[in-house]
Amino acid sequence: MIVTRRIIMTAFAVVTLSSCGTKELPPLVDVDQPVEVSVIQQLSVAVLHKADYNIDDSQTVKGFKVLATDTDYRTELARYSVEVPKPIDFSQNRVLVSTMGTQGRGGFIISAVRAEEYAEKVVVTVELTVPGASCITTQAVSNPYEFAIIPTLKPIEFVESVVISQCA
Repeated sequence: MIVTRRIIMTAFAVVTLSSCGTKELPPLVDVDQPVEVSVIQQLSVAVLHKADYNIDDSQTVKGFKVLATDTDYRTELARYSVEVPKPIDFSQNRVLVSTMGTQGRGGFIISAVRAEEYAEKVVVTVELTVPGASCITTQAVSNPYEFAIIPTLKPIEFVESVVISQCA
């Protein structure tokens, strides 16, 4: 009896679903074709604080942060510097913190060099400059960092770009 009910229910479902008709579906996106995403505009990136060494020479790790409140900005800046925080309108801007992490010598530089606004996000390119083999550097441990301001409230993604200094 149970087998008979299953067969009847399956047959009923097939008949019901097949009587619904068909609908033309849009074509699938061809993954081999690039999807065009255009930049709306370039945004300004202004440096607020930048140094090769943090306040207490403690070890740091490479990372990128977006700060959205004055409290977060003041707290994060105090971890790196004794500089006075700048007045920031967080209803229009975000503060980016880029850290290169602890380096075994000097000559390393980190910089937010470009911000491109798209419809749904902003992409910030952070350039990591590394001293080349012919560069003369200090032998002091460094912790390069940068605080920058960007005029956006959109989500922010970071892209790294590595540049090797060619010293003469």
